[in-house]
Amino acid sequence: ARRLIIVPDATGISELISHQETGLIVANNPESYVEAIQWALDPSNAEKADQICEEAHNVVLSKCTLESHISRLLNIMDEAISAD
Repeated sequence: ARRLIIVPDATGISELISHQETGLIVANNPESYVEAIQWALDPSNAEKADQICEEAHNVVLSKCTLESHISRLLNIMDEAISAD
């Protein structure tokens, strides 16, 4: 089963997760987590939560491939070599 991702708003997180598209980004305090969990458990939000999970799954399948990982590593090595 796919799970809804709830993460704190931290440096770089928006590069990985889009709020209410591929997960929920919350402030780094207990109240924000409680609010997000209550939203996720509310049956009236089930369809939207399922859509978020499905989109996150699709993003992982399309972006987290061996080919894309190798490409990113090669780009990092190119940048490191160019910096010398």
